Amino acid sequence: MESLPWNVWYTAQLPKRAEKPRFRGITVAMDTGIPFSFMQASLQNVHPYIDFWKFAYGSPVFTTPSILQNKISLCHEYHIRPLSSGVLFEYAEMRNESGEFLDALHEAGFDAVEISFRLADAKNSHWVTRIEESKNKNFTVFTELVLPSSPDSVPSYLALIAAHLMAGVDYIQLLAEDHRTSAFTFYKEWQPILEEAFGERIHHLVWPVPDAEELSRLPQLALGNLNMHLVRPQQLMIVESARRRLLGECSAKPKEWMLGNEIDIYAPSQRQEGLKTKLNQGLWMPPEKK
Repeated sequence: MESLPWNVWYTAQLPKRAEKPRFRGITVAMDTGIPFSFMQASLQNVHPYIDFWKFAYGSPVFTTPSILQNKISLCHEYHIRPLSSGVLFEYAEMRNESGEFLDALHEAGFDAVEISFRLADAKNSHWVTRIEESKNKNFTVFTELVLPSSPDSVPSYLALIAAHLMAGVDYIQLLAEDHRTSAFTFYKEWQPILEEAFGERIHHLVWPVPDAEELSRLPQLALGNLNMHLVRPQQLMIVESARRRLLGECSAKPKEWMLGNEIDIYAPSQRQEGLKTKLNQGLWMPPEKK
């Protein structure tokens, strides 16, 4: 079957996405124990848009070894980096077996590890050591920080983020303390503060994925470089559509974004000329039947 016409119409001037391996605009998919067949079918379509595949919670423990290995091998086939969950690291740390745990991850084919201390009360020097050990084993290192839903105690949290970055962490996954806070509100409250504090280093931060309606309210410029985690497999197409201006821009904000200007095609004085321009460029409307 030949490529369908809209593959050409819509992709001609869509915002471009960096090729993998990406360091900005990463997507961390979350596997809570989905069947291998579902993962396999999903990745056939969405693998170009996924950077890390996180085996969340205790899913690696309750997945049979053969299926877990098949999932890891599938990630490598599609150039997706398998990421272990922080809770497994924490239990290994509490048993004084974090070194053995990292070795086992490496042998199993994991490329990334989440270092977190939400269960264990560890001193800064302790988790810095664990981060360094992980980096020495060539893991991409994630950590996790829970921030207040509203930025009240800013200085102390900025100091925590700075400490993680100074320790060599690759990505810090951010979470709102109040689970009722929407991802959009959390981002809107914290992003300006963190960007002012860290500048370019803000691209080491990974935000909770907003829902579809919230994604459509984020500026496309931000979406292109926004790192997102907690992305379930069934959300991957929605997230990529938002990154490429195919979510919300056409419906909630009907502008001639494909033509790179701000003509409102629904304004009476501009509608006819705007649609004519679209037809002439062949980017929006299908060709006339002969």
